[in-house]
Amino acid sequence: MAMSVSLSCLQGFEWEGIPSSQNGNLGNNDSYITRDNQNNTTMIVHDILDWKFTNIRLLADHYSREANVTVYVPDFFGGQSLPPGPIFSGNWHELDVDGFMSKNTRQLREPEDLDCTRDLRVQYKKVAAVGFCYEGRAVFCVLKL
Repeated sequence: MAMSVSLSCLQGFEWEGIPSSQNGNLGNNDSYITRDNQNNTTMIVHDILDWKFTNIRLLADHYSREANVTVYVPDFFGGQSLPPGPIFSGNWHELDVDGFMSKNTRQLREPEDLDCTRDLRVQYKKVAAVGFCYEGRAVFCVLKL
């Protein structure tokens, strides 16, 4: 399976800062969760750098403050991740991206996307989603329901 990726997805950097929220669960998925609003929520569907990546957590904290929403960042890679070092240094040849992608296909992960979206729709009046790169297509799961 050959992977085709935009050049912008092959560049990365790490923000400075310490995430201020906590881990919890959304359905059966481990998740990073900000808890600021009982009525409105946003689900961030992370990119290939994983739900534990500092940047995505800092972004969740920022969205939560700026938009006054509870933000969820579920683990949509089943606990798997690629190390950020080779990504940031441009050493993609050190990574088994094809193997990672084959374990995280749409067919395997979309049921989780839908389950998380259903859980949010039961808990909140308004549900939004933001997605990036590889998992960006999962945002459309929110629109399906």
